[in-house]
Amino acid sequence: MTRILLYTDQPIMAKGFSAIMSSVAEFDLMGVCYASALLTETIISSRPELALIDLNEDITLEALGDLRRRAPEVRLVLWVRAIPLELAYQTMRLGVHGILRKTLGPEVMIQCLRRVAAGEYWFEEALSSRLDDAEVVS
Repeated sequence: MTRILLYTDQPIMAKGFSAIMSSVAEFDLMGVCYASALLTETIISSRPELALIDLNEDITLEALGDLRRRAPEVRLVLWVRAIPLELAYQTMRLGVHGILRKTLGPEVMIQCLRRVAAGEYWFEEALSSRLDDAEVVS
């Protein structure tokens, strides 16, 4: 069973995610972190295999980098409404395992989480092709 921790500052989103996860036997939603300031410490203390992080203005590249350094074994999936191409590229370079749009259905979300739990990466084809086509300036 894959243990998942959700970070979101939206209780309604957490309730919906919890309802979806309750029907998927191979996942255990071990908790929800509602405060970005507590995210890294919560992940370090609870040691989930996978963390679904609702990307908002409180989650910075610095915070993601710190999280990757302090809990490198935790697979991170960003849950986004939209993500600028450069930010997607930067998060991938930090070691994020997936970027999942909130507008996708529960079946796709579960498919993403299953693949990331299995050690794969999840980046939608549309995002991957945009990254392949983009000329990244260092």
